Amino acid sequence: MQRPIMSSLPSTERILEHLSVGIALFEAHTWRFLTADTVFESLLDPQWQQGRARGHPFRDVFSETQASDIEACFCQVVEKGCHMTLTWPLFQSRLDTATSWLWELRPLHNSSGQIDQVLVTASPMTMQIMRQRQAVIAAMRERLRHTPQESALLAQAEVDTLHTFYHPLALAVYAPLQAYQNVTLLATRTTLQQEDVAHMPPQLPLDSQGVFFKAAHERTPVLIDVAHSLEDTQNREERWWLTLPKARHVLCVPLWCRDQWEGMLVAAFEEDAQAIEMHVQTLMEGGSELAEELVHARCVQELEEARRRVSKILDYLPEGILLVEATTGKIRYANTIAAQVLGRPREDLVNHSLNEWTWRRGTDHQQLMEWNFAVIYALSGKALTSQECLVNKPDGRTAIILCSAAPLYNTAGGLVEAVLVFQDITAHKSLEQQKNEFFAMANHELRTPLTSIIGYAELLRLQTAHEPASSFQQEALGHILEEGDHLTRLIQDLQEVSSLDYAQLKLTIGTHDLRDLVVQQVQIVAEQTKTHTFRLLLDDVNPTQALWGRVDAQRIKQIIRNVLSNAIKYSAFGTEITVGIHAFRDARGIPYDAEIRIRDQGIGIAAHDLPHIFQRFYRASSLDAATSGFGVGLYLTHALVERHGGKIRVESQEGQGSTFFILLPLLRDQYSN
Repeated sequence: MQRPIMSSLPSTERILEHLSVGIALFEAHTWRFLTADTVFESLLDPQWQQGRARGHPFRDVFSETQASDIEACFCQVVEKGCHMTLTWPLFQSRLDTATSWLWELRPLHNSSGQIDQVLVTASPMTMQIMRQRQAVIAAMRERLRHTPQESALLAQAEVDTLHTFYHPLALAVYAPLQAYQNVTLLATRTTLQQEDVAHMPPQLPLDSQGVFFKAAHERTPVLIDVAHSLEDTQNREERWWLTLPKARHVLCVPLWCRDQWEGMLVAAFEEDAQAIEMHVQTLMEGGSELAEELVHARCVQELEEARRRVSKILDYLPEGILLVEATTGKIRYANTIAAQVLGRPREDLVNHSLNEWTWRRGTDHQQLMEWNFAVIYALSGKALTSQECLVNKPDGRTAIILCSAAPLYNTAGGLVEAVLVFQDITAHKSLEQQKNEFFAMANHELRTPLTSIIGYAELLRLQTAHEPASSFQQEALGHILEEGDHLTRLIQDLQEVSSLDYAQLKLTIGTHDLRDLVVQQVQIVAEQTKTHTFRLLLDDVNPTQALWGRVDAQRIKQIIRNVLSNAIKYSAFGTEITVGIHAFRDARGIPYDAEIRIRDQGIGIAAHDLPHIFQRFYRASSLDAATSGFGVGLYLTHALVERHGGKIRVESQEGQGSTFFILLPLLRDQYSN
């Protein structure tokens, strides 16, 4: 026979009057007394007894302090839809000073499913039981506080504490599996012989017909009378508990933490039902404490598991990763690649401060900052992207890394860490250096014979002025000079790329009229090229108005020449190339930026090539292999524009031509003066 500890009560006044339990019904939102039995009224002041409290809110009936405490509990019950058990000194019985009262608040739902009433029951509780209950809860909290955050250890601490006070025949805690179809044994304690408990079920099925399911589903402890329930129980695991030697009752207490079910506390007793019921509330409160600890332990475990997974992923990334604490400057995490690149074991990095090492300044790569300064930069709240840095290793070797660093903030906006992500590009830089050295050598070796070829071709052309030559000879000389000039420009571009890499490219800055420089260069190219037509658009720029800028005049002409050469090379014979100049002006009409636009009607650039078009040695995939070029012209152009503080971009569609936009700053002071 199963006896729910919290059973519903008939509402007839006659039955209420003869119960030893105090019962009262309150309206859920106004907190008015709706009805109360004589036992409950005996706990009130005499002026509110004999039905006088009905219709009054409890603020009229209790003192202000008492009413505030009651209202807080009522609000929690109504908001969360859960019941609450309380023992307060303010509810000391006026009839018996040796008795305290255990109060339970339950929400009641109307036909629409809304909470409209709160049922309050008050059960007598001797002071001895109450002191024992307080001792049990205090001991349990103390033990749980000093227990590691692991579910099995927490459950065992709970079981050991309860066993110390109540000495049940057997006591166990079960926790649900992932699918919630079974609960598995977490901890147990027993006073029986070993052979009697050898077959304690490691799992309990949550059969919808079983007692354990009912207790969990209804959130209510269930007390099973062994003598009346054994024949009706078909479940083998439940029968094990009912057939324990000397067992008269089995108590099932569900472990709930708010809306999360955390398992079941099962205990077998040889005492009678009345003795067990005196301790049910203590076991329920202890179960709630354990449920909260289990939730916390699971969260800690899941967080730790997530941290381990992330660390595992980071360990296998091909980039080095460091996490540095903002307050201490200590490295909190370093993956395997980071240790390899920095040339130090992980144990020499993790939990060590950046300033523990003596940083040796190498003689090479003086223009690069050392990697730890990238971290310091991020710890100051600034982000760093794709910065080349230097690593001086303990064995004297150096490495070049490409790193990005960023500050990390908590939810309150405080800087807590900096992250550094980097990769070793030493081999890549070495290859680039070899390539640059090769181009420098090729430049030297090719320039001398090329100069001779062009010189002799010029002499032959001068000779044809005095000695008539055939049309074929004149055409051949023209081709030799034209291709010689083209090869000279290629060699010059390669030399300047090498100068860029070694930071040796110099600019001769002066105040010049950008409009005039562009017009001059377009006219020169138009005179030299008869295969295309050119159109110059000044937009809103007055032909007589100068656009003053601090620039290197020859480099600006080189920029225009490079883009025009590309337009000529990749557009069909006879097509038009448009060059436009636009001035951006402020509210006073003073220009502050000049934009040069060069549009062709050529083959265009594929979408997947656009992000790489300004990279060194990059050539678009759609180009004919027979088309000459090293892929350095636009790279050099991009670098020269940026050295002037400007920007260059391109818009293009394959087969529909390209438009290059070159934005350069102007001198405002020149116009103000």
